[in-house]
Amino acid sequence: MLRKSTCLSMAVSLALGTANLFAVPIAFAEETGQQDVEKLQKMKVTGSRISRVEMEGAEPVQVLSSEYIENTGLVAIGDVLNQLPGVGGTVQSTSVNNGSNGAATVNLRGLGAERTLVLVNGRRMVNGGTGADASVDLNMIPAAMVERIEVLKNGASSVYGSDAIGGVVNIITKQYFEGFELNAKRGTTSNSDGQVTDISMLAGASNDRGNITFSAGMTKEDEIMAGDRGFANPSLKHDRYGGETVNGSSAPPWGYYDGKTFGPEGSSTLRDFNAPDDLYNFAPDNYLKRPAQRRYLAAQGNYLLGETSILGPVTATFEALYSNSESNYLLAAEPIFGKFNGYDPISKDNEFNNTGSDIVDWRRRMVETGGRNRFFESDTGRVVLGLDGEFQNGWTWDANYNWGKTKTKQIEDGVFMKDRVSNAVGPSANGQCLDAGGNVIPGCVPMDILAT
Repeated sequence: MLRKSTCLSMAVSLALGTANLFAVPIAFAEETGQQDVEKLQKMKVTGSRISRVEMEGAEPVQVLSSEYIENTGLVAIGDVLNQLPGVGGTVQSTSVNNGSNGAATVNLRGLGAERTLVLVNGRRMVNGGTGADASVDLNMIPAAMVERIEVLKNGASSVYGSDAIGGVVNIITKQYFEGFELNAKRGTTSNSDGQVTDISMLAGASNDRGNITFSAGMTKEDEIMAGDRGFANPSLKHDRYGGETVNGSSAPPWGYYDGKTFGPEGSSTLRDFNAPDDLYNFAPDNYLKRPAQRRYLAAQGNYLLGETSILGPVTATFEALYSNSESNYLLAAEPIFGKFNGYDPISKDNEFNNTGSDIVDWRRRMVETGGRNRFFESDTGRVVLGLDGEFQNGWTWDANYNWGKTKTKQIEDGVFMKDRVSNAVGPSANGQCLDAGGNVIPGCVPMDILAT
């Protein structure tokens, strides 16, 4: 709290994305006639408005230093941030397999990643991810360039807009690094899997007018299979009372046909399907931790152009970044639930159907495909050009141009086309699919769904 007897002068410069930055000096003097005023060091405050007398305390900003990030042993900014207590709800990282989009995001207060604003040096980062995502892919920010991370845990929509309702993450890069630094990390789990390799280079030079910094690096994270961990190997369902039951699938590789099965696999005897004994455990075929690979080139600098009577000392700044990120997820092989998914019945005229009638309710796990795999690749470019200075009255100003672009690619394997499957379970003869009129369907091969 500020008291009347306090002698204080403060200037606060705000980071408002691409908007102008201003700091207003506020002075307090004792009523004893003495007008000595001590000038404090100027600072930038993430997520704050211009200082006001009635403010009694600072916004809750948590600062993660580069030393802290290094000590975590983590090589991805997303993994570091997702350890914070204020992060909740649905988040993206390499620990997310089912439902992943290849990105790494942060979600403050569980309000959604699109409601957590991510800044780099007080300026907005280009959105990333796939499908015109409204959130920032943290994989695109090189960890070797990070000086500290400031996390504003309160909503800041009044300052930044609706994308800061959950809070603000401001990543500050190393602005005045001098020298050359080469870092290499390699680690693995106690089970000798999930190997992580991280190599980065940082170089910088300075003089009395400015600084330039350059960095390059790559990170590679290997996968961990759910089947390699006892806690993730069985597919279990937990109820509210603490109990657990097997939560497998009624679409096993050996088939389910109108409430009957040939299970176990390899048996030729048709019997009633019995849950949970005949449920298929699909959990071991999933990634517990996704593989990922990232590469980047980054440069930044600042230079004192000179000083004018109106604009004060004018400094030019630039930031440039190119980053490439690759990842993929793996799920168990595609389950086909015949009538529930809209597939045609297995025709009584299908050469593999020896029941003599159409099979309407049929299900099968298509393990022959090796699983459902989706590959993601993102390329991100970002360039920032800026000027800043300080007027003689102590007000600061800032102007910058911020350009960014993200290009993404997805490739998915192991998913079936409904019309082709329906053709393959329809009438057939001599290894050829037939249409309703008995004509051969070109390019179609009958499917042995019964696996007898």
